[in-house]
Amino acid sequence: MVDLFGAPIEDEVDNKDDVPVYTETFAQDQTAVAEELTPQSNPNLTGHAAIEKRLLQLADTDKLPHALLITGPKGIGKATLSYRLARYLLADKDQKEGGTLYIAPEKPIFRKISSGAHPDFWAVRPEFDEKRGATKNSLSIQQIREIPPFLRKTTSQKNGYRIAIVENADTMTNEAQNSLLKILEEPPSNSVLIIVAETKGSLLPTIISRVMHIPLTPLSQEDTVDVMKEVAPDLAGHEDCYILAEMSQGSPGLAIKMAETKTLDIIKELMVLFENWPAFETKHMHVMIEKMSVYKSGDRDVFVDFTDSLCWILRNGLIAKGRGNMELLPQILKNQQGYTKFLQAHSMEKLTEIYDDVEELLTRTIRQSLDKKNTLTQVFFVLQTRPV
Repeated sequence: MVDLFGAPIEDEVDNKDDVPVYTETFAQDQTAVAEELTPQSNPNLTGHAAIEKRLLQLADTDKLPHALLITGPKGIGKATLSYRLARYLLADKDQKEGGTLYIAPEKPIFRKISSGAHPDFWAVRPEFDEKRGATKNSLSIQQIREIPPFLRKTTSQKNGYRIAIVENADTMTNEAQNSLLKILEEPPSNSVLIIVAETKGSLLPTIISRVMHIPLTPLSQEDTVDVMKEVAPDLAGHEDCYILAEMSQGSPGLAIKMAETKTLDIIKELMVLFENWPAFETKHMHVMIEKMSVYKSGDRDVFVDFTDSLCWILRNGLIAKGRGNMELLPQILKNQQGYTKFLQAHSMEKLTEIYDDVEELLTRTIRQSLDKKNTLTQVFFVLQTRPV
């Protein structure tokens, strides 16, 4: 088995007076910029033209394999491509436009796939947990067990396809993967299984050996901005849109999530805190500890957002320090004198130690539901450590 390119498969807390925090950014009003557009309802795909062209050739020449594995970083269009291909395979000729997998949203097949009403289409994604009020972290074994009998049914159209998409396949247990393996070992004719995962390393080798691997790469900054403006029009026209695109490293989905969770606000506040490094302004530090440890809104926990933001800041510092070039820092960090002073004052070994200590403190607090205020106090103490 070879891959696509012929290679062998291997209630927000109020700001305190006189504290220099950033609260007037566009992100504050973007708490749900992308809630309406999902992979199954998105007709467009940006940045993967070569992959799409190859899939179109395979589909039009009846050479498409029974199973595909689409991998790549979160938020770059893996699921969107999967639904785009599924719509094309199930569409009648008069619904296709030729030369692309695009199907117009007003076409019947688009509405049927989007609503899950097509008899020859099945999609599996993490379910919503009513008790927790949040999406589950993994696919259940029962969800996977429903796929083989579905694909073995007779198609509703003569010579048509039966198609199943497995989103978030990384979250399957070995038991669930073994259940999926059964359909890969003896695939029914005219069936296509599309597996979507961030990396193929999370899947069993026996699954990888039976699929065509389609790796997607991050988008360019220009394409990332284009997708952000399309999916979240309110982001267009804001200079921070480009900062988010850079920060996301080619993942429009991640950039939009950063806007929703106000990640940029948190990073800006941290940069202000670093201005006086190696000391932190005490009042500002205590206000941040209060805000980042208390506030919650639905699924969103600002402590988690803070964790992601601070680890992102420290990781980028490690990269720039390790390569001996501060110009590699993202623009939002590059001209912050206090932060660059922090990086230059420490050795690479010490910066790695600081990063490891901070990440461990933050992630252990999330994992074990420890006292957040105490953790943040420890984190800021570690960051203020002066070089020996």
